[in-house]
Amino acid sequence: MRFSIPCTVADRFALTLEGLCRAVAACVGRGMAGWMILLVWQRVRRAEVRIQGLLTRFRLGKVQVRAVAPGRRVCVSRRVGVRALPRGVGWLLPLVPSEAACFAGQLGAVLAEPEMVALLRAVPQARRVLAPVCRMLGVAMGDASPAPQVKKARPSFLKKRSKRLSFVLSAPLPQAHDSG
Repeated sequence: MRFSIPCTVADRFALTLEGLCRAVAACVGRGMAGWMILLVWQRVRRAEVRIQGLLTRFRLGKVQVRAVAPGRRVCVSRRVGVRALPRGVGWLLPLVPSEAACFAGQLGAVLAEPEMVALLRAVPQARRVLAPVCRMLGVAMGDASPAPQVKKARPSFLKKRSKRLSFVLSAPLPQAHDSG
């Protein structure tokens, strides 16, 4: 019996995200809420389908580049009462420890491939599609990511203490102590 190794970037990308979806789905009895598993699965699967389509159109030279105008922020509206996923970097790693770390490494390797780097540089919507998945796994988009924006320092009394993950984890998050 011969096994074939996926030879294209698209195949490796699809296998990585499918494996991540299976690992998240297997967390039903390990403390993750059912609604969170469903939201993660939907987000990863949607990103997989959209990137596959963009990659196919990119190879054929038929991608319509839609960039955001300079100085304009993309507004994401939130409906009241809808549960949202945490937004921190690498938040999925403590919830699905070994499997998520494995697929994060694989995703990082796929994103470092020259074809994916070219796609991410040429097509801004590919970066926007992949950003939530990369953020949840703590994966950098490598050379293809735009230069980071420098934020102004905020006074310590304006900083909010986030408890986003406290509803997911069994133990509450430790409180941060102000050092200044």
